[in-house]
Amino acid sequence: MGTSSTNAFYTQNAAKLIPQYESASGEVVHKDWKHLLPSTKGLILEIGAGTGRDASWLASLGHEVVAAEPCDAFREEAKKLHREASIHWTNDSLPELKEVRQLDFHYDVILLSAVWMHLNEADRKRAFRILSGLLRRNGILVIIYKRGEPRPGQPMHQVPPEELCHLARKHGLEVLLDRKQTDASGRECTWQLFVFRLPDDGTGALPLLRHIIVNDRKSATYKLALLRSLLRIADGNPGAVLSRDSNYVELPFGLVALYWLKCFKPLVLDKEFRQLPEANGRMGFDGPAFRSLAEVSPYDLRPGMLFAGKTADNLFWAIKSVRDTIHKMPAHFITWPNMRARDEGAQVFRTEVNPIRKQNVQSLELNPESLSRFGSFYVPVHIWESLGHYATWIEPVILQAWCDLMRNYNSPAIATERYLEALGWLDPQRQTGEVSSRVKTIHFRHCVWTGDPITKGSLAIDHCLPFKHWPNNDLWNLLPTKSSVNSNKSDKLPSARMMELAASRIMDWWDSAWFSDGRFKQRFLWEATIALPGLGSLKEPSPDGIFRALQKQRIELKINQQLSEWERSA
Repeated sequence: MGTSSTNAFYTQNAAKLIPQYESASGEVVHKDWKHLLPSTKGLILEIGAGTGRDASWLASLGHEVVAAEPCDAFREEAKKLHREASIHWTNDSLPELKEVRQLDFHYDVILLSAVWMHLNEADRKRAFRILSGLLRRNGILVIIYKRGEPRPGQPMHQVPPEELCHLARKHGLEVLLDRKQTDASGRECTWQLFVFRLPDDGTGALPLLRHIIVNDRKSATYKLALLRSLLRIADGNPGAVLSRDSNYVELPFGLVALYWLKCFKPLVLDKEFRQLPEANGRMGFDGPAFRSLAEVSPYDLRPGMLFAGKTADNLFWAIKSVRDTIHKMPAHFITWPNMRARDEGAQVFRTEVNPIRKQNVQSLELNPESLSRFGSFYVPVHIWESLGHYATWIEPVILQAWCDLMRNYNSPAIATERYLEALGWLDPQRQTGEVSSRVKTIHFRHCVWTGDPITKGSLAIDHCLPFKHWPNNDLWNLLPTKSSVNSNKSDKLPSARMMELAASRIMDWWDSAWFSDGRFKQRFLWEATIALPGLGSLKEPSPDGIFRALQKQRIELKINQQLSEWERSA
C-alpha cells in the first residue's frame, strides 16, 4: 500500500489471496467495532478496499462507500464480485490519497484494514494527518494492522501501538478502542485494532457558531443576518465557491450581499420591524436604492435572475451598499474567542472589496461573474462545512436569537409568530412549465428514469433532487419522465443504482434540450456551476462532469438530511 513493491506483491498473489479474503465475512471480521458504525446512513471511506468484501458489507447497511484500492487486479475483480451502486471505486493509496482528497468529502467512518503495516514511519505520520483531516466531527477512524511476521515476500513494517496513540493525541483524536485480535480465517497471526474519534469538544466550528449566535454582544441583527446568508449559500448553492484552500473558501461578495438583502427585505420594507435600537438611527444600507426594492419580489432575489432598467440600477447599488455594511460591521466585529476587533488576525471572516466606479447599470444578471465584481468573502473551511452539514440545526438557533433581538427593538406586544413569519426564507416556487414546453418543442420521447416511451398525456417533469427537500428549479434538475414513474418516485431521492442506470439518458436529455441551443446552454452551465459542488473552477463543465457533481450532491443530501431513497418498483 503506497509503494510499488507492495502493489507488486498483491498483483502477483491476487489469484491466491482473493478467494482467501472472500472466505470471511465483513461483519465477523469487524465484530469488535461494528457497534460504533453510524445508526443512520453514513458516508464511509475504505482505504485498501481489496476485494470489496468490507465495502459490500457496509453498503448493505445503507451507507455510501468510497472504496480506494490501488491494485488493478483486486479492484477489477471487486467490481465483478460486489456490484452495489453505492460503492464508489477509485484508484488511490496512502500516503497521498490524491483522488480521494479531490472528492472533497468528509467521512463518518474511515476504515483501513490490513493497510497500516505497509507504510513506513514517515508515511504513517503524513497519512495520519491527512486521514484526521478527512473525518467529520464525531467521525471515527478504524485502523487494523498485522503484528508479527509477514507472508513470504510481503513488504511490511512493525508498528508499535504507542506510535498511533501519540499521533492521535497530536491531531486531537480520542482513542475509543485499543485491543488485539485473532485472525478471522484461523491463521497464526495477531492483529491490532484501534478506533479513534474526532470529538466536537468545544474547539470546533459548532461551538464557535453557537457563541456568535447566542453569547456574542450585538448592537443590531447584522451578525445573525451574515451567518444566515452564509448558511443559505452553503446549504443551497455549494457551487458558488470560487476557490478553496486548506484554510478558507472564497465566495463572491455580491452573492453574500444578495442573500443579506433577501433576509432584510421582508423584515424592513414589508413589515417595518426595526433591526437595531431606535437611538441608533437607520441601518447603514437603508438608503434610496434599498428602499426602491419594495416592489421587487423576494423570490427574485436569487442567482439566475435578470433585471433591467431602473430596477437593475437600484439593485446593483443596493448590493454595493450592503457589501460596504458587511465589510465594515459584522465581518469586522465577528472575532475569534478572546480577541478584540482591533487585534491583528482577530476576524473570523476575511473580506476583499473591489472598487466600483459610479455608473448607470442598465442590465444586471445575477450570475457568478457579476456577483464577483463586488469582491470576495472568505469563510474558514471548518465553518463553511458546518454551515452546510448542520443547516437544519443552526438556522432555528439563528432565528430564535433574531426574534429575541427584534423583541427588544420593537413593540413587546408583537407576537413571536409574526417575527418568524417575516423571517421565513422564500425559496423559489415549484415550476416545470418551461421544461415541459421544451420537451414538446424538441420532441423528446422517452422517460429518463426507465427509457420507456412517453405517450401523449403521460409526460411529467421530475425534480431529480426532490424539490421538497432542496428547492431548485434549475434546468439540470428537471427531467422528463412518465407521470406514473414521477408519482412512484414522489419526494424521494434517487438511489445510487437508479442514477447509474439513468446516467446516459439524463446526459442525452441535457444535450438535446440545452447544449444544442446556445440560448439555453449558457444559462444551463451557470445554473449548474453555482448550485452543484466542484464545478466553479471549470471554464465550461462537460455533461459528464455536471453529472458527477449531481451524484455528489445526491450523496450530500442523503447523508445530511437522511432522505429516503427511491428504487423503481418492479
